Amino acid sequence: MMSSHNIQPRVWPWSFPNSNVLAKDGSNAVNIRITDVAKDHYISTPYTSPEVFLNAFDSPPLERTRVRIISVYSRRTISPLEVTQALLEHVFEVHHVHHEFSNVVASFGQNPNLAEGSSNNAIITRKLSGDCDLSYQIRYVEKNQRGGQDPWSLRHTGVFHHHSSTGGIDVIILLHPIRMPLAETAIKSLQNDPTTRAGFCDNPFLLHTLLFSQYFDNWRWYFRYIGERFAEENNLAMVIQPERTEPKSSFLRVQRLRNTNDFILFARACCSGNLALLGQLSRSSIRLLSNLDELSAHESKMGGYIESADVLKGRVQNLIDLVGYTLTLHNQLEAAKIDTELRDLTEGLKRLTEDTVDDSATVKIITFVSAVYLPGSFIATLFGMNFFLFNPISKQLEISPDFWIFIATWLPLIFITGAVYVLILYLDSKLKRKTFRWPWQMKARSRSAVVFSKKADQ
Repeated sequence: MMSSHNIQPRVWPWSFPNSNVLAKDGSNAVNIRITDVAKDHYISTPYTSPEVFLNAFDSPPLERTRVRIISVYSRRTISPLEVTQALLEHVFEVHHVHHEFSNVVASFGQNPNLAEGSSNNAIITRKLSGDCDLSYQIRYVEKNQRGGQDPWSLRHTGVFHHHSSTGGIDVIILLHPIRMPLAETAIKSLQNDPTTRAGFCDNPFLLHTLLFSQYFDNWRWYFRYIGERFAEENNLAMVIQPERTEPKSSFLRVQRLRNTNDFILFARACCSGNLALLGQLSRSSIRLLSNLDELSAHESKMGGYIESADVLKGRVQNLIDLVGYTLTLHNQLEAAKIDTELRDLTEGLKRLTEDTVDDSATVKIITFVSAVYLPGSFIATLFGMNFFLFNPISKQLEISPDFWIFIATWLPLIFITGAVYVLILYLDSKLKRKTFRWPWQMKARSRSAVVFSKKADQ
């Protein structure tokens, strides 16, 4: 892409309300470092006051300075960059920073967005003068040293590089998500290494491969960490028996696996963005950049990380399916067990019904036999009473004059027995909250119920 001039945007991406990208204007504390590198000197100075930084920034560097590195720090990944908007806009204006770099700046002060994992915001522009601007951000992981369940943190670093093709000063702006980044340690090593410093001054693009070497290798250990997490869940899932599976534990296992899968997907997106960046740099028309052998090495590594992510993603999904199948089989075994118990219960009820039927038949037989002998017993009892006398003279039975006593005792007992029966029916209906019905009404209702039952069966 060719451009003869740099047009700054009227509205910066970090100037929207509730923005948490930069420190508030008027802040008296900043965290910026200026490092001037030449073949014969290395000067690195931190600045914590905006006024002191402006004085040093506006002062011309030493005559032999080849590269100026401006490092802006943040307290931690989700904290704002410790530079004010006015100060950053001044840096943009003095060094004619390409406006696309503002999108890199706007990605700080918040958690890495999952939807932007594969975005590197890379842009390479060449001017008519031969100078070029390079702007991008890299995504990587670092151990956070906080302990806890997740010892790794996802981070990103912003890079802007203005390269002078006429032997002027190269300006590099680095946005760091923490105060003590690894890249800063690597840059400080130039102070005591004149040979490396001389090579860096001859080709300032070596700084990019230096950044990649510091951060990209961490993906290997991060995927190993995710693989170990997966191995723990895989070992548990392989030894558990379906009949001992519990729905709650299975849900928690699937929840952890899906969380691991989310980490893998985001890591893969970040590696894809880095791979696209490496490809864009290696194919650029800037000879000093595209001829760096380290780019192809990093590109090969990043492709391997992406393949590792794909393998892990597939294995995690297979394990999620296995946990689901195990739970389904557990439910089927439980259903079969309940079905067997229901069959046993049905068989028991069937045998109980048959025994009840047999007992009912026995009771019917006994009742029938009792009904046969009851009249004879009644006759024997009646004639055995003194209400019937045998006259030896007439040789006939005579009814005693006191026979009325039997009638007077028998009839009240019949009515008392009937009254007690009706009272029992009444109390039973009240207890069961049913409508009271007389015995003859119950008999009629029973017949209609039988008829209704027969129609229902038909």
